[in-house]
Amino acid sequence: MSSEKSPNRWGVMVEAEASYGAAPTMVLADDGVLVLEAPEVEHDWVNDGDRGITVRRSGKSGLSGSVDFVTEMLVGSGAFSASVVPPNIHDLMGAAGHIATLDATGGAENYIYTPDTDVLNWTSVGCEVYVDGEKKILTGCFSDLSITADSGEVPMWTFPTTGILGVPADLAVPTILYDQVDTQPPKAVGMTVNIGDYLVAVVRSFTFSKGNADPDPRVDEQTADLHRGFVGVRGQHTLEMVVEATALQATPFHKTTGLNPTELEKAATSIPVAVEWGSALYGKCEIALPLAELIEVDEVREGNISTWALTFVAQPSTPYETDAYSIKIY
Repeated sequence: MSSEKSPNRWGVMVEAEASYGAAPTMVLADDGVLVLEAPEVEHDWVNDGDRGITVRRSGKSGLSGSVDFVTEMLVGSGAFSASVVPPNIHDLMGAAGHIATLDATGGAENYIYTPDTDVLNWTSVGCEVYVDGEKKILTGCFSDLSITADSGEVPMWTFPTTGILGVPADLAVPTILYDQVDTQPPKAVGMTVNIGDYLVAVVRSFTFSKGNADPDPRVDEQTADLHRGFVGVRGQHTLEMVVEATALQATPFHKTTGLNPTELEKAATSIPVAVEWGSALYGKCEIALPLAELIEVDEVREGNISTWALTFVAQPSTPYETDAYSIKIY
């Protein structure tokens, strides 16, 4: 057997922490997150030991790691409940600063995720990453979230995640069981889209971004390794869609027959915007921005087709309210 290392096999497990920084006990049958790209854990240090150009460095302190988990929303294994949650993403949604609300109405069970505006309430996660023939443990992790779909593909859910990094150890990938991997995830086809009153937009792609900034490190010189963990940082929530251009519409600039995006951007009108995809029970998803404002318009040509790249920002009904957007899985 070769002693060389390779990233050709990998595995990831994620679990919510009972208390911040307390590494959870991972269960191979329950905590697997099926990621589609080899997870690369990048190192960072609170103090890199630099003492200037004339003297040798001191030892480094405060090791952390950052990694992007690229995954998909898989179809639920059954009716959602407190113990049956959307596979693959549920704990990472908490780490990205969401409140998860269960509606257990029989036959219409769903989870709705809304942004928690109090970063001190965000649920940290622990992660075990197996790649390059090594096991890497991260604790006290927080995440960001983006959801992207282009030309009818399965939407990609990306969770950039940062936490305290333990010392890596040589270890092969264990046998992690992933829920619902034999069921095809929903593709971005047959979508329902609304942009205010315009309900028949020809959509080429969309990207939702929660927009969290990198979490802030808590530096503590009383600890041996200088690191107390992280605090999440909120950002601006956006939804970008590339749609075919239409005849320009008169006020209010969003009508059943099309849009006038420049005037809509100028007016800063708040309109409901949503995208929805999937058809299987417990495998449908809706991203809804009840009070979206158009903040950027780019004219894009896709071959011989004129399109608009529209960027909407999600606004809450009142400052610090948790209703700027919702992500519903049902």
